[in-house]
Amino acid sequence: MIRALRARVHRHAVAGLIGPLIAVAIAQGASATPRALVKRDVRTVSLRAGHVTTINVPYPDALEFAGARYSGSVRLLPPPAGETGRRPSLQLITILYRGPAEGGSLFRVRMRNVNPPGTLPARAVLTAITRVPAGS
Repeated sequence: MIRALRARVHRHAVAGLIGPLIAVAIAQGASATPRALVKRDVRTVSLRAGHVTTINVPYPDALEFAGARYSGSVRLLPPPAGETGRRPSLQLITILYRGPAEGGSLFRVRMRNVNPPGTLPARAVLTAITRVPAGS
C-alpha cells in the first residue's frame, strides 16, 4: 500500500514538473522571432595637445538596408598607463561636431584638444553603429 502511494505521488510530481517544462520550451520557441541586427565599427585615435582633428568612421553596411538606424559615440580616454610625461586634462578636449557626413555613410567627429604643448596625447574611441531592423 505504501509502495503504491509512493508510486502515485511520484507520478504526480513528475507530471507536475513536465507540464511547466513543456510550457517553457514552447514559450522559448515562440519568442524566437528575428531581432534587430547591430553592427559596429570602432576606431581609436590619438589627440595631440593644441590641435584640432577630424576623424571619419564608416557606418557598417551604410545605406544598404531600408529602415536602418545610424548612430555613433565618442569616449575620451587618458594616455595608456606607463607613458611618462604630463597627463592631459580630458575636460580641455572639446567635441566641435559629432554626426553623419558624406550623405550618411560616415560618422564624423571634429575635436579640439587645448591642453598645453608638451602634454601627452589623449585618446578617443569612436564607434559608428548601424541598427538593421528585423526582417531586413
